Amino acid sequence: MLQESGDDYLVVPSPVVPDGSGGYLVADHGQAGVFHFSGDGSLLRRYGRQGEGPGEWKEADIALPWGDEQVMVLSWSPYAIHLFRRSDGGLVERHPLNTPVESVVPGSGGLWSSGAHQATSSAIRRLKLGESEARPVLRLPDAYTAGGPVGGIFGEMPFAMWADTLLVGFMPLPYLIVADTTGRELDRFELPAARRKGGTADPAAAIDEVLAGGRPYSEVFGLFSVTRGVHRRPDGTTLVVHFDMGTEIGPVSTAGLWVSVIDASRESACVDAAIPLEPGSRAAIGFERDLVLVLEVPPPRREAMLDTGFGCVVSSGILLAVSQVEQEQRHQTLEAGSTVGEPVFTNSGNSAGARFRGGCRPLPPMPRSARNGSGRALRRGSPCPCRARRGGGSRRSGDPVPSSSPPP
Repeated sequence: MLQESGDDYLVVPSPVVPDGSGGYLVADHGQAGVFHFSGDGSLLRRYGRQGEGPGEWKEADIALPWGDEQVMVLSWSPYAIHLFRRSDGGLVERHPLNTPVESVVPGSGGLWSSGAHQATSSAIRRLKLGESEARPVLRLPDAYTAGGPVGGIFGEMPFAMWADTLLVGFMPLPYLIVADTTGRELDRFELPAARRKGGTADPAAAIDEVLAGGRPYSEVFGLFSVTRGVHRRPDGTTLVVHFDMGTEIGPVSTAGLWVSVIDASRESACVDAAIPLEPGSRAAIGFERDLVLVLEVPPPRREAMLDTGFGCVVSSGILLAVSQVEQEQRHQTLEAGSTVGEPVFTNSGNSAGARFRGGCRPLPPMPRSARNGSGRALRRGSPCPCRARRGGGSRRSGDPVPSSSPPP
């Protein structure tokens, strides 16, 4: 239960970020403020306020813990990094930025950030605290550099990082890219769509068709599934979260929320387990070790608490669901062309669980032309370990040894 009041309430929440001490940080697109909740949902404090000075902004999308004693906020208007003390919420320092940031991962000596930056044609950049200009690392895919509306509308690029490896998703594109931290592309592969809308290799053409036809701009968001989260679990498997978006004018609803699990070998995946949402609601997500965190704002705000039956509680219209992604224990070999079984959502103990029922299959190989000559063809008919191997599975020659990112 996330507690709200007449003065402190969420409007359009950004991703949920664990604070490292059992609580959660939530920035808000709809107002100038970052909310810090305890593990039981009580509001500890609020950081920032409306304005353009130190510790002030009009919009902030990212909040994350910075060490054990500070909270970092990355604001859009103005572009800046703000550091606050956890103890009393006071501002420590502010660092201006030259470009917006869509997603960040803390690393040794600074931040790894993502977002479509046309001036440097980069998707991933490395930023040292105190420097206003980030160093480009990974190049943007051709769909972004060819011009058109893709980068302006779908600039978010969620990614995971471990050791010297990056795994990057691109909001409207059907594939993910594996690269090292120098920006060298190692692989790219497409995650099959079983229940979600899926995507297209040419999102610009689909967007142009909507806009040129005089249809409402909001219909663009409902054209294809968008990648909203990439997270590497402790066992080496990867969670990828897709949203199917609504098409209404105003804050766009989340029509579908889908979780897929990629095996540590990246040769098989269990795809498109549905996490149920109330129709017309908006969702924000986060990750915590094996968990997917879902923060849901239902369309009609409810003042009474409601037990959802999935171990979650709604208070004042804000739902925080903790979903354990599990797979049935099946070890099987699927032939090429096998169909994907129906994933189902089941209640598991006191937490919501997205359970896959026969939904694993080998990932299809990417055409060589789409991979720009990089990476490898994924084998068909490979074993599909629906319960991931402990220790992250086998490692191919040349792959980095997985490890956690060092704390700042």
